[in-house]
Amino acid sequence: MILPGWLRGPLLQMQQITQELELLLPQLHGIWLLGRARKRDDAASIDDSGIGLAAADLARCRNAEALRTAREVRAELIRRDAAMAARARGAAG
Repeated sequence: MILPGWLRGPLLQMQQITQELELLLPQLHGIWLLGRARKRDDAASIDDSGIGLAAADLARCRNAEALRTAREVRAELIRRDAAMAARARGAAG
């Protein structure tokens, strides 16, 4: 199919936007899932959604953001584990 010249530019822009959205949607979904897991205080889901979010960053070649996300989730899980251990010690003592 031959497209008129005036239509080629907008069509290419639309294709580029579609490709960006295909890469962005998993990241947005990961952010949403991580927020839900934090709200539920579900450490396993925080871990899973954090990994998913970091993977979405890597898919977009955003290595620094992926590393930052992985470090934040790891630090959060360490804090949660320490808090659980402290509560357990308090209940046992």
